[in-house]
Amino acid sequence: MGAFVNASAVVRQLLDQKQIHILCAGTNGEYSEDDILLAGFLVQRLERHGAYKYSQNVQAVTAREYWLHSFAEPQALGVEPLDPALLVPKLRMSAGGRNLLAVDLEADITDAAQLDRFEGIPEYNPATGRIHLT
Repeated sequence: MGAFVNASAVVRQLLDQKQIHILCAGTNGEYSEDDILLAGFLVQRLERHGAYKYSQNVQAVTAREYWLHSFAEPQALGVEPLDPALLVPKLRMSAGGRNLLAVDLEADITDAAQLDRFEGIPEYNPATGRIHLT
């Protein structure tokens, strides 16, 4: 399970995988821009740092292009890590972001934009039905 707050940890865990499937959660049964941005970030990083040349479906290519287009100037300048102030407006405009704004949880959007805030990766244990950090 990944988010911007642990994105680089997710990439590091996936770097030696020959096949990767990224499944976006969506919001209210629909795709959400925040998921597409994260997927694009992951695809772009895996493409740049991964051990393998991945065959990408159209959704992966679209997500990567959306990420690169959304942050073309910082990408061109090599700005690392991305300033959360640049990510917050994109997250606010997403379906999930609009839901958070509707219930006065804008601070959650700012928190979610903190790239690489955590090193852990949550993992679902089907035997217990719980999520824990690895």
